[in-house]
Amino acid sequence: MDVVEPTRVVQYDARSCLGIRVVTPFRGMLGKRNELLDELIAFVAENGIDDAGPFFSGCT
Repeated sequence: MDVVEPTRVVQYDARSCLGIRVVTPFRGMLGKRNELLDELIAFVAENGIDDAGPFFSGCT
């Protein structure tokens, strides 16, 4: 893997965010993620919420 940029600390303005925590088996995990993401996107659209920024998934 080639390093494109050196490591650095970047600070951004604070913004609201939402996390969805679900326990699901490894098998079927991506399908569940897609299902929840579709639900979230529909909720955002139906409620006129500004989706300023990318949707993403991650583990904590």
